[in-house]
Amino acid sequence: MMNRDPTKIVGRKKMDVRQGRGTDRIDEKAEEVRARFATPGKHVIYDKKLQEAQKYVEAVNSNKPPTDLKKFPYLRKEVGLTAPTPLELANLWIAMNESWDQVSPLIEEISLRGKYAVKSAKSQDEIDEILLNTLDQLDAIGEPRPSMIGKTR
Repeated sequence: MMNRDPTKIVGRKKMDVRQGRGTDRIDEKAEEVRARFATPGKHVIYDKKLQEAQKYVEAVNSNKPPTDLKKFPYLRKEVGLTAPTPLELANLWIAMNESWDQVSPLIEEISLRGKYAVKSAKSQDEIDEILLNTLDQLDAIGEPRPSMIGKTR
């Protein structure tokens, strides 16, 4: 029968908990930063709007502009609110998606690198240093929404 040092087992479990808290904190910050660019929980709607916008612009560019917006429910409901014409609104949605496509992979890379580093950390001090660097890198992306200003890490 193998003798195990119970302090090593307890120490490992404590480190696992600390690492878990660290990776959770990185996920929270990444979500906060994503919210600077896209409202949480609306990604499916944004994808539908993008598809609709692309179809609309494609139709306009093929010299067969739609005579009405029946096949474009999001454009129909939002035109006049966010942009004055369907084409301007469609182009806005496409541009917004292009911005998202640039920033989203950066957020993902930083958070994944930080989480992998936290998972391989050997001490709380190491976790703290990784968190400080990772959260600072994430925080440098975009401008916080006014409602987020003043919140702490």
